[in-house]
Amino acid sequence: MNKKLLVAGLILFLCFGGIYYARYRIPPTVSFSNLLLKRLDGSDFSSKSLTNQRTIIQFFATWCPDCRRELPKLIEHFEFLKTKKIHLLLISDEPESVLKSFKERYLIPYDIVVLSKSFKEIGIYTLPTTYFIQSDGTVAFQKTGHVEFSQRFVNEQFDGFE
Repeated sequence: MNKKLLVAGLILFLCFGGIYYARYRIPPTVSFSNLLLKRLDGSDFSSKSLTNQRTIIQFFATWCPDCRRELPKLIEHFEFLKTKKIHLLLISDEPESVLKSFKERYLIPYDIVVLSKSFKEIGIYTLPTTYFIQSDGTVAFQKTGHVEFSQRFVNEQFDGFE
């Protein structure tokens, strides 16, 4: 009897562990061109404007410790990204007023936009969730959690960027 309980418990553990892993550690497939986004001034931001551009998209929140930990590196490498024609876009589902204040406080030089839906509605359960999108729309890199940004790392992820 104890063996059966142990096996049943192990099976339950593996099933729930797999569900947890799939939901929180694997970035979801996101249709970036269909996202409804607003700039911090309230005007529409067309995600279609990112077509044919290399783009780093990060879903983040102002309260997220890992998101805040990545900020200095993203700011440090912003000029490098611009010279490589890589667009950087942070997406949040927080209120515009919170994001405006955050952007001003941390002197963030790149775009922050507001998602019209909650993160959960599009399948984002872990912050930050980061995607590197090639100009042809393919995802070159995706990760949930902290990313250690460096010029070398960015070059390695985007083909032909040496």
